[in-house]
Amino acid sequence: MDESPRYCLQHGFGFRCHAREHPHLYRRHGRTLVGWEAENGRHPMNFGAWPELLVLDVEGNGTNPPDLVEVAALPVRDGRPDKTTAGAWLTRPNRPVTPFATRVHGLSNHDLANKPGWDEIADQVRTFMGSAWICVHNAHTDYRVLRAHLPGWEPHRT
Repeated sequence: MDESPRYCLQHGFGFRCHAREHPHLYRRHGRTLVGWEAENGRHPMNFGAWPELLVLDVEGNGTNPPDLVEVAALPVRDGRPDKTTAGAWLTRPNRPVTPFATRVHGLSNHDLANKPGWDEIADQVRTFMGSAWICVHNAHTDYRVLRAHLPGWEPHRT
C-alpha cells in the first residue's frame, strides 16, 4: 500500500451506518430511524450478518478509456468504516493526467511521476479486494474501469 486512502477518508462516502452514534442523520418525521424501526416492528440492523464489504473509490487520468491513478478501498466491519485496514494505491498512468482530472482529484503528473506502474500493483489491489461486495459512488464507471484493469476479477454477486 502506498499512502493513506486520502480521498475516501476525506470525503467519508456519506456513511450513514452509525445511527446510534449520530441519530440526527436519520430523522424521519421527527423521529430517528432506530425509533422508526421500533415503532414499525422492525429489528435494528444486524451488521454481523453483512457480507464482506468494501467502499471503493477509483480515480483516473481523464482519458478515454482512463488509466488508473488511484484506487482506495475502505472495509466496513460491524457497520462501521475500518480505517485501520483500509488500502490505497497511487499509480503512474501510461498517459499524462489531463488538467481537468487534476482539478477533480488533485493528483498531477508530478505527484505520480515516481509511483509504480499499474502492472506493479495490480496483484496487490486484486488480493485486497478479493470477492468482497463493493460499494462505489459512480458504480457503472468505476466497475467498468476496475474490470478493464483487473481481468478476471469479479466482486461477490447475489
